[in-house]
Amino acid sequence: MKNTKNHYSELLNHKSFFSYLVNHLSKLPFITRFKEIYMFLRKYIFIGRILKITKSIIIFLQAGTFFILFASVMLVIIPPVFVVLLVIFFIRHNKYRIYNKEFGKLIKHYKFSIVFIDDDEFSVKTFPVCSKESVTLFVSENPAFIVPKTIKKIDTRCFLISTGYFFSLKKHIIDKNESKIIYVNEEQL
Repeated sequence: MKNTKNHYSELLNHKSFFSYLVNHLSKLPFITRFKEIYMFLRKYIFIGRILKITKSIIIFLQAGTFFILFASVMLVIIPPVFVVLLVIFFIRHNKYRIYNKEFGKLIKHYKFSIVFIDDDEFSVKTFPVCSKESVTLFVSENPAFIVPKTIKKIDTRCFLISTGYFFSLKKHIIDKNESKIIYVNEEQL
């Protein structure tokens, strides 16, 4: 039979039941034998080297596995993203060509007034009614690459265009017909 005084003092020395169990189990004969064997094997440098080499091999395999997974994911994701961007580019390019043809027809008959506006403050009521002698293009300073509506018709010859489309219009229409273009700042209206 156990000495109850030692047993109670042993119980009182531990803060939790888990620490009591760990202490109790560590005193069991097979655990003490395991610790002795472990300390005996640990003394040998050879085992330490084997463990270091094994650790290096495991790290190398983990890095290789990560690279293979990353490369395969990129091979799966990048082609569809590239195809989608290419389709968007061609749709946008085709839209710009159609709009350029329409504005090319308009510039033969009318002068163009190009007004650069701040997108946040734009309202049709803010600006005077578009003149009947010219086509007025309000260029919003929206730097978006893809704008759902590149051109918004405000009035008969009054349009709100995106900055992205403005550069296409400038390259194909404005630069060729510089004499028919009037640039207006928002403050000049």
